[in-house]
Amino acid sequence: MPPKNKRLASELDFSKTSTPMKPSSKQSKFQDEEEEISLKSMYKMLQDMNKKLEKLGDIERHLARVDQDIKDLKKSCEYAHESYEELKKEQEEEGKAIRKLEERIDKIEEENKKLKDDTIDLRARSMRNNLLFYNIPEEEDEARNSKSLIEGVIEDIGLDVSLIEIDRAHRIGKKTSGKPRPIVSKFLRYQDREEVRRNAYKLKGSKVGIAEQFPKEIAEKRKELYPIYKKAKSEGKKARMIKDQLYVEGQRYTAGPPRPGLWGNAIFP
Repeated sequence: MPPKNKRLASELDFSKTSTPMKPSSKQSKFQDEEEEISLKSMYKMLQDMNKKLEKLGDIERHLARVDQDIKDLKKSCEYAHESYEELKKEQEEEGKAIRKLEERIDKIEEENKKLKDDTIDLRARSMRNNLLFYNIPEEEDEARNSKSLIEGVIEDIGLDVSLIEIDRAHRIGKKTSGKPRPIVSKFLRYQDREEVRRNAYKLKGSKVGIAEQFPKEIAEKRKELYPIYKKAKSEGKKARMIKDQLYVEGQRYTAGPPRPGLWGNAIFP
């Protein structure tokens, strides 16, 4: 009979407290595979982290470059602003200089205009005693001088030539075949000139004409006004020209667009 305490092998309990047994080859292989998978996962995770770190490094370097670019741009903007302010100041100075120059030019032009007007006026005054005689036949070798020809015209209009003193007379302009040059005659006294001019109408019907002498600038203006003068006369209006000014019914004529209540295109200030 076996002892009481002795247990049969079939009754033994292989619990956790029991002596560990060597795992089977199948279990060991499974564990190795799990460990391998775990290592691969960790390696992959490390690779991903490295890539992210590399990207982060790239981002940091890019941000550093951007930051530097911003600093450079800020410096450029500051420099551009300073340059703009300097340029603006220079332009203001140049603008002041240009305005002064323009004012000076305007003043010079005004002075030149006044000088030109004064010169024209002086020339007109120097011609005050002059009359032009047109269409007096001109010969190749004139035996009679121009003064004698003018005295003949004065006799033709019924004036006593002995009472009228001619200072000098001569032909003017370029000689042209078939067309006599006008003769300018300077009278010693203005009253004599006016006496001859007032009687010039007696030459109507002949080819000879008498007119006042003016500087070219005044003569051109009178030429422009002459058709208006003739029109006013044909309408029975009182018209007269004084130098380069036309007066109709006592009012100065200035060319312009037609206005109601005014004669022709006249604008009377």
